[in-house]
Amino acid sequence: TDLNDFIQNDALTYEEQRVASTFLIIYDEKTLVGFFSLVNDSIRLKDDEEGDIAHSIPEYPSTKIARLAVQKELQKKGLGTSMVSIAIGWILECSHGASRFVTVDSYPQNVKWYEKIGFVHNLHSKYTRKDEFISMRYDLLNPQKESKK
Repeated sequence: TDLNDFIQNDALTYEEQRVASTFLIIYDEKTLVGFFSLVNDSIRLKDDEEGDIAHSIPEYPSTKIARLAVQKELQKKGLGTSMVSIAIGWILECSHGASRFVTVDSYPQNVKWYEKIGFVHNLHSKYTRKDEFISMRYDLLNPQKESKK
């Protein structure tokens, strides 16, 4: 319901206001498969998560996948995973190196799926509050390192 409402009522306004960029995935020039929206973001890491990342900045530039949806009848066919790959490719190509992480605020029921494709939980206290979303990240420079945690 939330995602349907966004694409029907908010996506165009967000685009016009330069708040979010929404990408439609269309098959055969007429069938909407799904969509994703990207927004600028930044995240903090706990000290023990930073590893070899520069410690001189308090927050790391990121791009958030703010919305991601696949038509119900097309789900469980790998399309969501492909859309995340498309989003990551676009971020790598178009962010000019100014985005270290891809972030998501996952619905609890989708956390395992994001983990399976390489996202990890954000452990900084800023993100661990108990609400309806789980903050997660994907390291664009070390994706395999993240997926092993």
